[in-house]
Amino acid sequence: MSTQDAAQEVLSSRLRVLLAEYQSLRQESLTAITNRIQILSFAFTALAVVLAALLASSVSSTAAAIIGLLFVPAASRSSLLIWLGEYRRSQRAGAHLRQTESRINILIGHSDLSWESAKTGMIYPYVAVIVFVSSVSYLGHGLGIYYVFKSLDDHRVLGISRSVIVALLILYSIITETVFCWFWWTKWREASDK
Repeated sequence: MSTQDAAQEVLSSRLRVLLAEYQSLRQESLTAITNRIQILSFAFTALAVVLAALLASSVSSTAAAIIGLLFVPAASRSSLLIWLGEYRRSQRAGAHLRQTESRINILIGHSDLSWESAKTGMIYPYVAVIVFVSSVSYLGHGLGIYYVFKSLDDHRVLGISRSVIVALLILYSIITETVFCWFWWTKWREASDK
């Protein structure tokens, strides 16, 4: 075997390895996208059932308030965090795919692979997901506050007026949602920078 044939065999072998890696990373990216869709489907279904049950059932106002103020926002936030984990997974795969595309293109001497390298804006679907799931959390807070207000027949509880209790719950809702939004934004930026 000549030196040129040996060099050609090494290049061919490296190309096969890189193409196998490329296929594996594409599959990883597609799996993460599929997982994100499934996460949202399950979350939307579960939260819709819970919210419909809250609105249609004869559960006590106290139980409805707890579910609205605690469970619905927690489930919404949890689903967003799980979704973000899969988003980060696809971003990691995409970053490595860009490197692999570059290595393959250098090896073959042209820029034939460019899917991941050609960055296109996909921000709108992500923003829609965040807004929609967050709005379910806000709806949960609103329903919880409504049911607290409804359950307080007297205008004073433990010496505190109903309007002060509702104002405190609104403040609680604003603070918890603001803290989560800040946390979410931090994690989103970390995942998007990869």
